[in-house]
Amino acid sequence: MNVLLVILLFLATLAILGMNIMAKKMGFCASPDPYFDFYGVSKAACLAEGLSWEVYPWNMDDFATSMLTIFVFASLEGWNDLVYTFLDANPDTSGPVFENRLWMLTYNLSVIYLCAFFCVNLFVGVIFLNFSLAEQKARDTFLSDNQYKFINICKMVVKTESDFSSMQLSNNPLSIRLRAIMKYKGIYDKAMMGLILTNILILCLNSDANSLESAQIQA
Repeated sequence: MNVLLVILLFLATLAILGMNIMAKKMGFCASPDPYFDFYGVSKAACLAEGLSWEVYPWNMDDFATSMLTIFVFASLEGWNDLVYTFLDANPDTSGPVFENRLWMLTYNLSVIYLCAFFCVNLFVGVIFLNFSLAEQKARDTFLSDNQYKFINICKMVVKTESDFSSMQLSNNPLSIRLRAIMKYKGIYDKAMMGLILTNILILCLNSDANSLESAQIQA
């Protein structure tokens, strides 16, 4: 409950900030014509043409609606359409303008990252921590730490399955010869180091001053 209260206060702060920026700026002229362009149409011009002036359902006009709008951002449901309405927002005296407030992306993305990721993960983490503490408290009532460790080891032993196929060595003559070579660690390590040094030396021979013929030879 303490963490939930802190998260709600944080969301309220974001909602109040959004009200100060976007209050009474998310209206548009609604027309039955699907091809009607409402950009640049003010509220007075809209009403003069006999059309209706409407406000998007997710707006920042009051605190309750602002909290719902923040919740929509936090839930990541339909947030992309909501971002477009924020970008086009403008006072009703001039009407919405296409991508008039690109700087609002800073606010929108900040709300998404802080609410959808930080706050949600914080709340889930606290629930998981309390669940683990409750489980440990219930376990300590009946079992000691050593008994609990022994039970976990027994569970791991029961779930463990042996992979005998990977333990079988191949009878291929080439595999037998390679295993015999790898037994001599000194020779194998020196051979690998020699190949690495040879590769480095070949790479060092290449330069920008090389002619086309020498580059083709090295390739």
